[in-house]
Amino acid sequence: MSDHDHTTENWLGLVEFPGYDVSDQGRVRSYWHTLGYRYGMAIGETTKFLKLIRNEDGYLEVNLKHRSGKIKTRGVHLLVLQAFKGLKEPGQVGRHLNDDKSNNRTENLEWGSLSENRRDLFRNGYKHPSGEAWPGPRWSDAVRTIAIELFESGISVDEIVERLKIPQTSVWRFINKHRKG
Repeated sequence: MSDHDHTTENWLGLVEFPGYDVSDQGRVRSYWHTLGYRYGMAIGETTKFLKLIRNEDGYLEVNLKHRSGKIKTRGVHLLVLQAFKGLKEPGQVGRHLNDDKSNNRTENLEWGSLSENRRDLFRNGYKHPSGEAWPGPRWSDAVRTIAIELFESGISVDEIVERLKIPQTSVWRFINKHRKG
């Protein structure tokens, strides 16, 4: 993110995590210091920019100390969305409009449905691990075959959903149709 202009960066505090701010550019900073306490946590005048960690799915995450005292890991895109675009409605997911999971700027993030998120993948020309273009609204035979093969090899439905980025109901539909022959 060093190529972004941070002089016009806007910051908002994290309600769930007092002592932390998130920016509209996707950076997270901490006010932790030993100068005083608020909400039972040390708050100070100096800031520290937190290291963002890429998880196995490619999303940037950060470790934050919750007001309960426990360390919690949160997706940076979700923190930015909550701070700048409000809480998500039931059934919504955080969408990277350009599908670049490291681009957590507000203009690249929206709350939306899982199907909108999949349409983003299709629109952006996302390539499936098999190398073929991501299917449109109907799943290709290749996606069905991959899902069934993964399931038969012992991979859980939740893991298939995560790997293929398709709804759980579709995976179960593929499996049940395959079982019926």
